[in-house]
Amino acid sequence: MENLSFYSRTPYNLEKAILIDIKDRISYFLHIYRLIPISIFNLFRKQNGQSKRDTLKAFTVILCFLLLRCLYTDKIYHILKVQSLIRLYVLFGVLELAEKLLETLVDDFAIAIDETVGTVKNVEDHVSLNESTVISTERFAEIMSISKEQTTGQKNDRTTDFNRKTTDFNRKTTDLNRKTPDLNHKTTDLNRKTPDFNRRDTSHLNSENRKPTDLNSENLKTQNFNLKNETAPLTKLILILFFITVTLGHTLILYFQYLVVLLSLNSSTSVLYSLIISLQFIELRGNVTKKGDKNTLFTMIDNDGLKRFNLSLYLLIGFLMRSFECSSIGWFEFLEPSLIIFSLKISIDWIKHSFFCRYNKIDPSNYTKYETGYEKRNNFVGHNILFLWLSADLMKFKMVKFLTLFFTVNFIISMIWRRIF
Repeated sequence: MENLSFYSRTPYNLEKAILIDIKDRISYFLHIYRLIPISIFNLFRKQNGQSKRDTLKAFTVILCFLLLRCLYTDKIYHILKVQSLIRLYVLFGVLELAEKLLETLVDDFAIAIDETVGTVKNVEDHVSLNESTVISTERFAEIMSISKEQTTGQKNDRTTDFNRKTTDFNRKTTDLNRKTPDLNHKTTDLNRKTPDFNRRDTSHLNSENRKPTDLNSENLKTQNFNLKNETAPLTKLILILFFITVTLGHTLILYFQYLVVLLSLNSSTSVLYSLIISLQFIELRGNVTKKGDKNTLFTMIDNDGLKRFNLSLYLLIGFLMRSFECSSIGWFEFLEPSLIIFSLKISIDWIKHSFFCRYNKIDPSNYTKYETGYEKRNNFVGHNILFLWLSADLMKFKMVKFLTLFFTVNFIISMIWRRIF
């Protein structure tokens, strides 16, 4: 009975975890579009680390969107249209692998950029430490000046003391003038003894001068520290360029995946079903007897949530495209294959996770710990670029009009989504 509990408890807990994952992905998807207008205003004021990361993501979305607008999407579509089902099947498998690799690269470059921001933070801390030293010196001088200026009564007492000391000084000056002949005599003796001093061995003094002092070592460390600070902006610039390039490649991979799904949907439902079923059973074969622990389980949930989100996005864009091109399309014509595909995907996920928990003796209650026990990576903006790019191709509006309408609609949807969830 204990083994049978894995098959009964896993599907329910799995769907709860994946729904949380998809909800977070949709919230992040809408959040990126909301960041773009905010980041434009943030360019004119000082930004912290989080604001800089948000500005980088917004800038990447806009730049990649403008670059991808130069591609001839119709030509790419017709090139893939003449391919056979076998070629589409192989292409989709290659694209899935390339997507995982590029996601890893995007995440690594984003982490490296955050580390360079942390280096700059250390530099700022170093500067503030020097400034605090200067401030403490000024504070000391201020305290000394305050201690010299007391109340009016104390000033009068000091004036009296000053007059007394002046009288004593005049007396000592008179005594000094009397002793001047003795001082001249001693100066003559000192001049006679000078040659003996010059003949002394001064090699030990030269050897001490040759030793590096603490001051020189501190200057050397300061020079090396300043050299690192000068190279930090250049390193950060190179990492940002790589981040934008890899994000652009990730967006292209997502676009080719969308084209394969769209071609299968436009060809016939049997072609689409054959493609999706074959890919799902290959995934099932590779994960049913897979060994792992709780962290492996969380990674599988994250991957399954991403695949469902990608498939939903592709079908949504495909539905919008067919709606704009053919106004007589019915909801049932679109919903029928979509529901069949999602039902198949959900069934495969249930089988895969049930046997994974069964073979590795993982309690299905661990699915409830996914939201707090797994750190998700939120450095990807390829989905946002893809949806913005294809929406612009569909609407055929001018750039300013399209962007204004798009961000206005997104802001309304974001407010509704935040109120609901």
